[in-house]
Amino acid sequence: MIKLLAVLLIIILQACSTKEQQTIYDPSQLSRIELDKKVLKCIKGKSSYAYDKFHTMEEGETLYRISKRYDISIKELIEINNIDDHRDISIGKIILIPGAKFSEFKWPLKRPVTSGFGKRGRKSHSGIDISADKGTHIKSIADGLILNSTSSLKGYRKYGRIVVIGHGMGITSLYAHNNKNLVKAGTCVKKGQIVAEVGSSGNATGNHLHLEIRRHGKPVNPMIYLDH
Repeated sequence: MIKLLAVLLIIILQACSTKEQQTIYDPSQLSRIELDKKVLKCIKGKSSYAYDKFHTMEEGETLYRISKRYDISIKELIEINNIDDHRDISIGKIILIPGAKFSEFKWPLKRPVTSGFGKRGRKSHSGIDISADKGTHIKSIADGLILNSTSSLKGYRKYGRIVVIGHGMGITSLYAHNNKNLVKAGTCVKKGQIVAEVGSSGNATGNHLHLEIRRHGKPVNPMIYLDH
């Protein structure tokens, strides 16, 4: 009886341990302000970026007052910060002041692009595919915060093992079909840091990296951002 109880206890502990290892950092549980602050904390200092200014909204402030302070139009502030209602901006929200610049993003690996962005037959390809041998190191294209590092992500089941990095300014990068993820969600990474290995997990016909860059959730052509 005692042996049976011991075996059951071991099984329960192993199940709990497995569940803990599979837990991922879920940015949807954070407010936009909290997420912005975490990303900015990662990319400050010696960053891939060279931002001019950030402004944190304080009580009683308006976008009009900020526009006058920095001599920038309200329209510019609304567009670059993706603001829906300029009359209702939360205290503590981080406002990017236009004029910010960032260096070109680094290629995650130096291999041939086998499938480009855009139309692919009757379907649309939301990123680029880069062919490489299994186990080849994949590097972060820029400084950022690991938003997800998991073997299966809701809405991206066909992508297999996936890593998603937030870079600020509404920009995220996504690395899919990985053989192995080498980073944990919720941690900071630097430009050029190894984050995963090339593989063929998910719906993939061979070993390759599927790379996406998204701005405010919408796919954009990675070739625009990557260095040439």
